[in-house]
Amino acid sequence: MELCYRCGEIFGRLHLAICKGFNRCCFNCKRIGHLAKTCRNAKQCSVYVNSIRVIQRKSEKKKERDQRRWMEFTSRKATLAELPFSVISEPEFRAMEFDSAVPTHVKTRHILVADKVNILNEKIQDLISKNEDLVNEIKTLNGKNFSLTERLRDIESQQNEEETLRKTISDLRNVQSCQQKQTNRKSAVVKSEKRREKFRRKIIRSVSRV
Repeated sequence: MELCYRCGEIFGRLHLAICKGFNRCCFNCKRIGHLAKTCRNAKQCSVYVNSIRVIQRKSEKKKERDQRRWMEFTSRKATLAELPFSVISEPEFRAMEFDSAVPTHVKTRHILVADKVNILNEKIQDLISKNEDLVNEIKTLNGKNFSLTERLRDIESQQNEEETLRKTISDLRNVQSCQQKQTNRKSAVVKSEKRREKFRRKIIRSVSRV
């Protein structure tokens, strides 16, 4: 944005009619047409020493200070010029009616901003409704999760009972197999004793015949 070299404010369409430095006298150079804050000439002061007029000039440090302040002022004005509605200054707003003198692009921008606000409000309401649906769904899932947890506990208890029954059955089978082995051993011993008795009787019979 362009700044006015007379007063330092933003130069707009109606700025010349309300410019503060148009007919003002500068305190630095004593010229008419700009203010002292926008003056780029060295400050002059009338001092009479021995009836001789001496022009006081600024030192280099003061010039650097003034230059730095001027750069900060212009940069701040340029930053403010990038903001919305910076084309129109406050006195211009006061001097004209909004409906008749505001530029068309300002009205269009105002309408676009209002539309964006409405769209954002609708999105916010949509997000609120979706959030409520998600909360209800989470509550339902929590209830289902609780029932599933109970079911898993029942299944785990059943599995533990089945494991216990399997161990009991395996122990009974081991006991039964041990008993069967003992029975088989006893029967084998009895059979061997019977065979020995028969063999002994045969020997006795053969000896008696001789």
